[in-house]
Amino acid sequence: MSKILENAAACNPSPAWVGQYIAAGLDLIPLRNWNAVRYDAERKADVKVGKVPLLKDWGGVVSMAPENAEHHLRNGGNIGVRLGHDWIVLDFDKRNLSEADRANPGAALKRFADAFGIDLKRYPLVRTGNGYHIYMRKPADLTVAGVVRDWPGFDVKKHGGYVVGAGSLHPDTGAMYVHEERTPTFADAPEAPPRFLDHLKVKPPSGASGEPGEGQFGAHDAERIAAMLAGLDPVQFGRGRHGDWFGVMCSTHFLSGGAAEDAFVAWCRRDPAYDSDDHESSVRARWNSLHTEGASATNRFGLYRELRQAGRDDLVPAPVVSDETDAEADAAALAQTAAKAKSTADIVKALGGWSAVADTILRRRFTRGGVVTLVLRDGKFFEWRDGRYEPFADEELDRAIDDHLPKAIPVSKTAAAELRRIIRSRCFAKRPAPSWINPQTGDPDPADIVPVRNGLLHVPTARLLSHTPRFFSLNVLPFDYAPDAPKPREFLKVLDRQLGDDPGAIDALQEWFGYNLVPAYPFHTFAVIQGATGSGKSLVGKVLTAFVGAANVSAPTVRTLSGEFGLQSSRAKMAIIMPDADLRRTPPSLAETIKIVSGGDAQDINLKGVAHAAAELLTAKLTIVTNYIPTFNEYSGALLRRMLVFSFAHSVPEDQRDPDLEARIIGAELPGLLNWALEGRRRLFERGRFAPSANMRAEASEFTSTALSEFIAEECVLDRGSSVETKALSAAFDIYCEEHGHEKLSPVEFGRLLRALHPEVRKDKPPSRTSTGRRRENRPYKYFGIRLAGAPHVVASSSDNFDIEEELRLK
Repeated sequence: MSKILENAAACNPSPAWVGQYIAAGLDLIPLRNWNAVRYDAERKADVKVGKVPLLKDWGGVVSMAPENAEHHLRNGGNIGVRLGHDWIVLDFDKRNLSEADRANPGAALKRFADAFGIDLKRYPLVRTGNGYHIYMRKPADLTVAGVVRDWPGFDVKKHGGYVVGAGSLHPDTGAMYVHEERTPTFADAPEAPPRFLDHLKVKPPSGASGEPGEGQFGAHDAERIAAMLAGLDPVQFGRGRHGDWFGVMCSTHFLSGGAAEDAFVAWCRRDPAYDSDDHESSVRARWNSLHTEGASATNRFGLYRELRQAGRDDLVPAPVVSDETDAEADAAALAQTAAKAKSTADIVKALGGWSAVADTILRRRFTRGGVVTLVLRDGKFFEWRDGRYEPFADEELDRAIDDHLPKAIPVSKTAAAELRRIIRSRCFAKRPAPSWINPQTGDPDPADIVPVRNGLLHVPTARLLSHTPRFFSLNVLPFDYAPDAPKPREFLKVLDRQLGDDPGAIDALQEWFGYNLVPAYPFHTFAVIQGATGSGKSLVGKVLTAFVGAANVSAPTVRTLSGEFGLQSSRAKMAIIMPDADLRRTPPSLAETIKIVSGGDAQDINLKGVAHAAAELLTAKLTIVTNYIPTFNEYSGALLRRMLVFSFAHSVPEDQRDPDLEARIIGAELPGLLNWALEGRRRLFERGRFAPSANMRAEASEFTSTALSEFIAEECVLDRGSSVETKALSAAFDIYCEEHGHEKLSPVEFGRLLRALHPEVRKDKPPSRTSTGRRRENRPYKYFGIRLAGAPHVVASSSDNFDIEEELRLK
């Protein structure tokens, strides 16, 4: 095994760090797996991407829930900490120190801290592969630079950027990013010293106006700059165009007030020839050498100029679209313009360019209450209709352009193509559904809203808001919210007949219905409704389908869900309901697919006819309806922990079945069922987890085969004070597998799955010296917190743990 893999296998992610980040109000985003690589065609070699965000729009996604972040870490993924306006992270990397300081990096760090009055003991420190991340707060309205002038080896991460979080593994070494326990938690981080903030401050040029406007210093925030840069191809600014590239940098720096450093760096790295850490360091150094006083008029507006030359005038600040314009006056102005113009180009120019023409079409056809009702997300258009956004075909857009193009402009393929391109950029949704378009102060959290036929139900207050195209949602329940609706008595009778002996199961099913209304996956859970023919299990599946709406449900078979494109039909759905699933012979890939669906993490979803898989967050909740008790052959025990099993054991005789029961429930009880489900949702979130009954847990254990969990239960003792050599424990498991006919695991796989089952078990290597100073000759890796049942109980020595004081010396 390589040294990198040994280091990685020795790590045991700590959920406490995730909780600390959340408590401090810091956002967590998923990064790629720590050992992930991608092929770089320019270099003709694999490039490590373990620090790269998993999602392209990482800046706009909702922060990961704690359970999702912990799951992502334990499955080999890294996490990033996205920084807000009130945070900076000082990044100390001893590799970038001067040659003289590299010999004693600890002294360089102390000299830096003394120079700026930084008491390192007062700030949260995260040990990285080559130094430290030092977390500090700052005033939210203060713009700071990303490089500490005159101090090589010290950089600053700020708003618009992210750092790799504690619990992640370094791609180059396999070592874990560790929060130093003797430093404060992230929530207790104080503000950076005034002397340090003053050194970092980006100052506007003399004479700049206090209120930034278009084309002025600080006119745009980093997010707007990133959107503009997206309209330019950085490859076109390579060799031979360095001067133009520098002009874009100066303009971006000026227009953002120095705040768009990370956006500019990310844009540069889109060019494969410059996608490296070395090039990034050079770009950051150049950026932070700029002075606002030296930005000439030419450089100040270089970004606007390049966008216009690239035909992307749609990204240059444009007028706000409104539907309040007097249509008759608008038409008269167009007619007057057309009469004076001699060509289509003259007409378009007189109207303000193709961007203004596109605004006219959006105003005439796709605007309601001042809000554009057309949205582009994941390459597809959606139009707001009947309280939700529905798919809008490209052909429909072409027809709308033809119908609403000003009559002064002749219809042509060229005009349609240009307008389609501009409209795509105008209507792009930065955040996935559900989300607010053009968010406003006071908008409730989209996760707290359940769209229903008669409005937007705000769950915490039970208040019904009016439908609005500002709320980007692809789902709506197909019935009205009625707070006084009667209880769903017919449906509850079915549950009482089947689950009446286990009230905890009825409560869990109530919570499961409520969980299907949540547009996220905070709890890693899926449901199995198992029972004989005539037991009512299929009825529950059909009621759940009607409850969330057939248009919001996918219904794959076992074969299709396990296939290459099995998740395609479940995108943008609320539920995945597998009716009458035959699980007697489950494909090997089914268990892995179920873990993906229930894990709540972004995954690559293969799409038919699309060359590359798309990383998406699936939020559809999986419910399997089956007659049979299957066996999922998976070692980690993840399915056992995630599964809710509802056993419908009582078969109703055929002559006693009510053929109209389903129609009565669906026709009359859905509003009452919503109130019942919302009560379950409230109880679930107050508890913070599902709480299956003892009977449900026993049923779930029959569905999974976990050789490792059986081995631990039969052959091991979990004890915080004990330890066992890793080789000895792995060898004992191999013998157990041979005796019981199970497949063996590699040592790395064994360690990963052991930590998945028992996160409290950690792998460490004792230090080179004991607590008395005696040198250790033999230092094998050990698992702490577990021992073989036949082994004597030996309390682990405190000297088996790492010395944090030694680590802090940076030796």
